[in-house]
Amino acid sequence: MANLVVNGSFEKSHITNPRKWDYFPKASLLPWHTDAAMFELWTDGCVIQPHQPCYSVSDGGKQNLEILSKGPPNPLTSAAVWQSVPTVVGKTYAFSFYHTPRAGHHSILTVRINDYPICTFNEDGTGFEFFNWMKFTINFIAAHEITKLSFHDQANSGAGTHIDDVVLEKISPLMAGALQTF
Repeated sequence: MANLVVNGSFEKSHITNPRKWDYFPKASLLPWHTDAAMFELWTDGCVIQPHQPCYSVSDGGKQNLEILSKGPPNPLTSAAVWQSVPTVVGKTYAFSFYHTPRAGHHSILTVRINDYPICTFNEDGTGFEFFNWMKFTINFIAAHEITKLSFHDQANSGAGTHIDDVVLEKISPLMAGALQTF
């Protein structure tokens, strides 16, 4: 099965600086979009100091995306990233992704399909030193020719949830179980 999400592991724009994270302009990760000023990508081995150590290891590939990113002039308290993917009305799809709180920080991640909230995660990384990747999967029937997959993060600082390995695949209805239509 082919992943319909483009750049779902955020490997397209390469981090080359020694700090192992960087900001990227909105156009550099298309067809991903954000309402933040820029995208923030992390690569394996990133260590954030001095407040609390945060050691980054990606789930899929070598890079991942922090949803909250650079905001003028104060840290962002909310941001969203999304991608609109061509789908076939009436066909069955599996949507999955990995998410983790940023170590040392608390945030709330809400995930939507076509603006319908499908899950909310209380991302509490206050006791973590490492990323703690968790996988989420849902199967659904497409109600539109374009399906919007979006991730909205809220935090009290400019640090929040990271996502990686975002996948949307067409599957057989026999594999799906009980389904909702989005």
